[in-house]
Amino acid sequence: MTDAQPSGPVVEHGRGDLTAEERRQKLSFLREKRDSVDRSSFEARYPVEVPRRLPGRGRHAPGLTLVEMGRLLGLRDGSWYADLERGQVDNAPVDRLFKVAELLDLTPRQYEFLCVYACRPKPGYPAAGLPGGYREVLDLYQGPAYFQDAGWNLLRPKMYNAAAEALFNGIPDDFNFIRWVLLERSVRRPPEGGRRHAWLPDFWQVWAPRALPVVRAAYVARPDNATLARLHADLAADPEIGPIYQGRLPPYPHTDGDLRPFVHGSTGERGMVRINVLTPRGSDDTLMLLNWHPGA
Repeated sequence: MTDAQPSGPVVEHGRGDLTAEERRQKLSFLREKRDSVDRSSFEARYPVEVPRRLPGRGRHAPGLTLVEMGRLLGLRDGSWYADLERGQVDNAPVDRLFKVAELLDLTPRQYEFLCVYACRPKPGYPAAGLPGGYREVLDLYQGPAYFQDAGWNLLRPKMYNAAAEALFNGIPDDFNFIRWVLLERSVRRPPEGGRRHAWLPDFWQVWAPRALPVVRAAYVARPDNATLARLHADLAADPEIGPIYQGRLPPYPHTDGDLRPFVHGSTGERGMVRINVLTPRGSDDTLMLLNWHPGA
């Protein structure tokens, strides 16, 4: 059976301009995916949430019921999921949408539509800049830390601490973490000629597959952001990264809490970094913590 793909551009106009009916149409593929799943595999893996149907006991709809989808999502019933298919859910939890994508085996494009049209933000105050006091927070924090904007650009002036500067063996004023990870070719292999710089072991197995879906989801959510638009174009044009970026990417919800291999830029020691992301209240900027674990 051919996947029911969403039609039209993923963002035709502001999400706040869409009615529930328009969003229901955008998300109509959810019902088709739910009806087409292999029910027997769910009966085997989730016998409590999806009980086995006895032959000859009434008429049965194909796939999964709304109640079963709700139970698979850890909910009491199918009300929330039914509202999702009807386009009546705002500010859906990202981890729950990711679970929907896993259960229904959504394509990357379907997952992007799901995130955009089920995460329409409620009206609120416009995002403010970084509140005061965070320079002191950086200086007091013992691990590598820095501040970035919504497009991964380093905040100025020099909003990073000494541990972060040592981890990267120097941070330029125009540093962009995700661009450095994905488009700086020197980070994909060990340095040569006795030089030292930070680099990323298992780049193609760990870093690229996890970073690329995050970039694409960010661009889909903010297509008017100039930094993200330029990053999107550069990734698509890159001869090595481009085919992967434009292909079938696995849904990957966020980087917060990830543990990834990393070689320290100043010492050359191999270890792991634990990535944590914190957002000050009312700000679009984020505090990136790259907690270094040597020899892990």
